[in-house]
Amino acid sequence: GPRSVQPFLNAYDAHKLMAFAEAAFGAEAHGVAESPEGQVLHATMQMNYGTMEIADAQGERQPMPGYFHVYFADADKVYAAALEAGATSVEAPVDKDYGERSAIVKDPFGNTWFLATYLGR
Repeated sequence: GPRSVQPFLNAYDAHKLMAFAEAAFGAEAHGVAESPEGQVLHATMQMNYGTMEIADAQGERQPMPGYFHVYFADADKVYAAALEAGATSVEAPVDKDYGERSAIVKDPFGNTWFLATYLGR
């Protein structure tokens, strides 16, 4: 079911954002509702154990870039997939003092993704 905090992204082209999330992060779309014209009214994207909502921007719901911290089993692999899917690198994967290996990318829609793998202490 839904989480207690659920990010929601409005995009100028939700179909393209969803395709990026699928290619870059292995996300899966569930419950996609479209208008008769094909505009995404609502979609739930599952990524690992979390979900986020995506819709096409309209009216007062305009795009606002987000910053997301997401854990993956292999941050290096996801970083490479994100770049292949069209993201730009902000920071290449590196081990951090606080027990993570992480990288940062910016997607073609202006969102920043902090990709992390927990290494332990």
